Amino acid sequence: MKQDVIDKFHRGHCTQEECMEVLTWYMSKDSNKQLAEEIGILWEDGEANHVASFEQKDDIFNKLSDIIIKDTPSRQILEERAETQRYLEKRKHRTKLYWTAIAAAVLLAIVSTFVFTQEPTVEPVAVVRPQYISKSTPKGSKLNIKLGDGSMVKLNSDSRIWFQSDFNNLDVREVYLEGEAFFDVAKNPNKPFKVYTGQVETRVLGTSFNIKAYSPGQMVNVAVVTGNVQVTDKGNDSTGTQPMDLLPNEQAIVRPMERNIQKSNFDYIEVVAWKDDLLHFKNASFEQVKDRLEMWYGVKFVLQNKKIEKGFSGTYDDKSLEHVLDGVSYVLNFDYEINGKVVIIK
Repeated sequence: MKQDVIDKFHRGHCTQEECMEVLTWYMSKDSNKQLAEEIGILWEDGEANHVASFEQKDDIFNKLSDIIIKDTPSRQILEERAETQRYLEKRKHRTKLYWTAIAAAVLLAIVSTFVFTQEPTVEPVAVVRPQYISKSTPKGSKLNIKLGDGSMVKLNSDSRIWFQSDFNNLDVREVYLEGEAFFDVAKNPNKPFKVYTGQVETRVLGTSFNIKAYSPGQMVNVAVVTGNVQVTDKGNDSTGTQPMDLLPNEQAIVRPMERNIQKSNFDYIEVVAWKDDLLHFKNASFEQVKDRLEMWYGVKFVLQNKKIEKGFSGTYDDKSLEHVLDGVSYVLNFDYEINGKVVIIK
């Protein structure tokens, strides 16, 4: 039985054929076949005359009710029968759509019978929703995570990762990421490891790699340090792009909007050094420096009529914000003031 036909039955939009199909499905016992035929005949009369006599409708309804409550003397069903009778009484002068209403009323009564009967034909199957574990970091912090299979993840600032609570028992180890993280995956040839960032899938068996996807709909960067990785842009259909294999020191830049994957080599310090607490700049504009420092230290910059056009290069190994700003301000020639979580550039 198609669900859309049942839905139309509920809404009272079904045709004669569809209505009879649903009723036949629900009333499949031999003792109910004659009654189903009577309903079909009466429906046809309604089609021809636009209305059937209330006596006919009442007779059919009573027969339905007798079958529904047979061997199930439930007070609730009797009450529902009376309520349905009142519902039909109010509509006895309506047009052929009346039979759509009675069909819906019959369905509700039959469903009630299934609830109270002691002879259910099908046991309901419970739908168990998977439970997920989620880890996240605000700006200015990082987090080390050990997964159930022994894989290690370092989560960068302003990022989130989530995975099923029974992660280690799954045939495929699946992780979802927003932001940036470095993965050191435990080898298991029988259980592939997949990371999903938007529509981009990264598949490995045992390797270490970095994924940056702060705007997964615009760009995803996957950089391999050890082992090999396969990257696929699944897109909005079942085909997606062709998988791209990456070896150590190779990266894939995926632009989902363009359905394009580009492969190139990368500089470890520029791409991955953040996991070792190295803050690195290479010919970075002040805007890039500002954005990086806001993410790294969890602060907000305010510029007071100061336009800075020069670029900046430098590497800082786990240094304080004040230490970094001393170096940047000296090169770019500006003064600054730190007021709690706000940095004022003068």
